[in-house]
Amino acid sequence: MAILDNHGGIYGKAGTVVYRRYRGMNIVQGHPKQQQKRSSASKAAALEFGLASTTACEIRDAFKVVHRNLHDGGFVNRCNSAVYRSILACRDKERGERDIHDGDVSFLEGLEFNNNSRFADLIKVKPEVSRNEAGQVVVQVPRIDGQGDIRAWARGIEGGRYVLKFVLVAFNFREEFYEYVGIRQVSFLRSGSLEAQELIFDREVPRGCFLILAVSLSLEQQNLMEDKWESMNSMEFNPAMVLATFSAKGEAEKGYGKVRIDSERAVSKAEGHHCLTNEFRGYQGGRLLEKMKILLEKNRKPKQKKQQTPVKEPDDPGELEGRRVKF
Repeated sequence: MAILDNHGGIYGKAGTVVYRRYRGMNIVQGHPKQQQKRSSASKAAALEFGLASTTACEIRDAFKVVHRNLHDGGFVNRCNSAVYRSILACRDKERGERDIHDGDVSFLEGLEFNNNSRFADLIKVKPEVSRNEAGQVVVQVPRIDGQGDIRAWARGIEGGRYVLKFVLVAFNFREEFYEYVGIRQVSFLRSGSLEAQELIFDREVPRGCFLILAVSLSLEQQNLMEDKWESMNSMEFNPAMVLATFSAKGEAEKGYGKVRIDSERAVSKAEGHHCLTNEFRGYQGGRLLEKMKILLEKNRKPKQKKQQTPVKEPDDPGELEGRRVKF
């Protein structure tokens, strides 16, 4: 009930609104609705989307070498959605038991990193990807004419060259690491062409990993002063996309990830190059899966009904005292 004071101010609730006074002003607000308690299924669905989000974050981090943070604002949501669809594609396991390894990673194919300059729209001819008998990923790069087959534009820039970069990454979210299987790149002048060729990724693929192959196109100009090529890509022009994916074959034993990381770090230190195997930095998948399991287990427990004990009647009530009543 709202109250009108002697100074014309109204205080309290009236219907669906609340009146109050704040810093000399009369404020009218809608009465907040009482939030309904979410069901266990709704909470589990939210946790699974969180699993997809933390998975997609690690994938984006691994492919910084491709997009170099030159992506549009919607890339994060597109990546999260693609990973979420991949996980939901698993029909054999329930929530709390499945991750992206159980799903279908092909939902990531065609994921554009920058919608301001879509790779699929800029290049007329597309590379073909397959796997040979040895399990190696093979990319067939077709002949590309620098002027006729690329719809790229560059304001105020003449000459230069194009660079096609292919990056193959192996992911193991159960052992929480990823590894660069290989980086291959080819370049050709804008006024010239690239001849057809085959690229093979012959590095060993770690056990229990699925593969993602991404491709990017860079426009470079030659710096004559320092005698090097410099990228001219920007937020408006940085075409890159996921070209192909391959599901994991087999499982890795527990602790395989740590052993793999330690051995690769030792090799890279001895040979003096950057380590190609990296552990996940902020992956929360294990914690979220545990929370889902606990939540769903509580929901599965049958509720025990209270058994009502029947009231026992007295064996012999004896003589009853009372008044005599006429009816």
